[in-house]
Amino acid sequence: MPYIKAGRERLKRDPWSACNPGELNFVISTLLGRYIADMTLSYATINECIGVLECAKLELYRRIAVPYEGVKIAENGDVYLPELGNFWPEPDVEQAAREVDRMRGK
Repeated sequence: MPYIKAGRERLKRDPWSACNPGELNFVISTLLGRYIADMTLSYATINECIGVLECAKLELYRRIAVPYEGVKIAENGDVYLPELGNFWPEPDVEQAAREVDRMRGK
């Protein structure tokens, strides 16, 4: 649990002003706490919060970390032996966009 004193009022006024990991943790924990306070405290509510955090983590990894790692592999070389190959083929972005359009009825 994040315990911060300096800047707490600033963060309450402007949560987007978090500027270090502790403050970011404070903002996320505050948001979750408010959500839980508005809901019935139950295993289901706690599970919902954990699920949201997990999905946000996975989306951050997919959208930010994976492309960043790709750039670094191109710059510095891969740490895995070439004979292991690439277990996951590169995604077909155009096909994914077509599938999204199809699901949206376009």
